[in-house]
Amino acid sequence: MKLFPQSATEAEVRTALLEWIDMLAASRFAEAVDFLSPEIPDGSGSTSDTQWTPALLESVIANYGLAHPLEGEDWRYRVAAPTGDLLSEFDQCLDIDFEMWESTTDGLRLAGAIHVEMPLIFEDGPRLSDCTARFMFKHYPDGQMA
Repeated sequence: MKLFPQSATEAEVRTALLEWIDMLAASRFAEAVDFLSPEIPDGSGSTSDTQWTPALLESVIANYGLAHPLEGEDWRYRVAAPTGDLLSEFDQCLDIDFEMWESTTDGLRLAGAIHVEMPLIFEDGPRLSDCTARFMFKHYPDGQMA
C-alpha cells in the first residue's frame, strides 16, 4: 500500500496517482492493487466484494465501473496514460482534499480524499470519462496516511 507522510503535498499525491494510472494503462493490475489499501469500503458502488484483487480491478475498469459486464455490452474499456490535452483535462478535474474527518460508519479517522475522473480508451479513442475512482486517505498514528 502506498503511504504518504501527513505533510504530503497535492503535487506529491498527483505524481503518485499518475504512477498508479500508468500501472493500469500498462495492465499491471497486481502492482496497482498493491498501491491500494486492500479492503473495499461498503457502498463503493463498484462491487459487493470486500477485497481488491488484480482480476477485480481489471474487471471494474473494463466494465466502466462495474464488476461484471452489462448484458449486450461488448466493449471493454482500458485506462489511457494521460498525456498532452488529456493530461491537462485530467489535472483540471483532479480533486484532492486534505480535510480531516471521522468516518461515521466505523470511527476511522480519514485524512482526506481524492476524486479522479479516469482517462479511458473508448471506441473512438482516449478521453476523460465520468467513471470516477475515489480514494480515501486513512490517518495512521505514526503520522502517515494511505
